[in-house]
Amino acid sequence: INTIFWNPAGLSQLRQSQLSFMHNEGLVNTQYEFLGFAHPTEEMGTVAASIIYLHQGKIVQRSVNGYTTGDFISYDTAFNFSYGNNVSKTLSFGFNLKLIKQQIAHISASGMAFDFGTLYQTPIENLNISATLQNAGPGITFVQEETPLPTKLSFGVAYNIKGLILAADFNLPRDAQPYFNIGTECLFGEIFALRSGLISQKDLAVPTALSYGFGLQYNNYGLDYAFLPFGELGNTHRISMNFKFGSR
Repeated sequence: INTIFWNPAGLSQLRQSQLSFMHNEGLVNTQYEFLGFAHPTEEMGTVAASIIYLHQGKIVQRSVNGYTTGDFISYDTAFNFSYGNNVSKTLSFGFNLKLIKQQIAHISASGMAFDFGTLYQTPIENLNISATLQNAGPGITFVQEETPLPTKLSFGVAYNIKGLILAADFNLPRDAQPYFNIGTECLFGEIFALRSGLISQKDLAVPTALSYGFGLQYNNYGLDYAFLPFGELGNTHRISMNFKFGSR
């Protein structure tokens, strides 16, 4: 179900209903929560619903002279409605509809965004390619100033070599320099997986960010963990739990 984040076309690959929760302990006391549910149907594809909540706790409020005047909260939420299906045996598509709300103190704004994705299984066995457009739509207006959405176009490739998955993608954000990601996953049977990745995004705290993680799967229960260091800014930790149920 976490494919909602990267490419909703991946929902077409689900064979069981899935419930997922994720917590990300981010930088500067920023926390990121995700709760989602996906259900594959026999003939109509996979439908999913999820909520994302980004928050920072209380923030000290100061006057123009620098005096403390209290505190306020700031958070972002997004309600996602997702769908993925197969066009043919080798081609699938998917989309997300996002209802977004941002809150800073007593000021709030809302908007709508869309994600579109495709996934293609090439004639080369175990080689897949993808294309994704994320956060398409009008900007969000705070008071009288419109903020454009972080629209991004991505192209990816993944190859499975007997339990070793190699993946890479190239990203074209509207408001930043292009960058690429590289990732690997090594599977040990059907229970344990080791993962690593590299992000080349120039506006990060470090020139290239390395991530590490692992996954555990026992019957229908899954646990995943990822660690991403950001140099002097600190580290982020992400943990997720997944539960699969229903017929395969």
